[in-house]
Amino acid sequence: MATPTTREALVLDDEDHVMLKELASSRMAAKREVERAKMLLTYTNSKLPTEIQRTLCGVASD
Repeated sequence: MATPTTREALVLDDEDHVMLKELASSRMAAKREVERAKMLLTYTNSKLPTEIQRTLCGVASD
């Protein structure tokens, strides 16, 4: 089981959240930027880093 993170929650204002959502769904932006936007959006939903990895990399849960 993953150890709970001690990192602070990521808080975004509405403008930043909208910008990240647009970037995450972009087909023209660089792949790394799209992936980073998806990571940040997932992290704002209070997901643990290991859960983010599973979600974005398609790794099956044990």
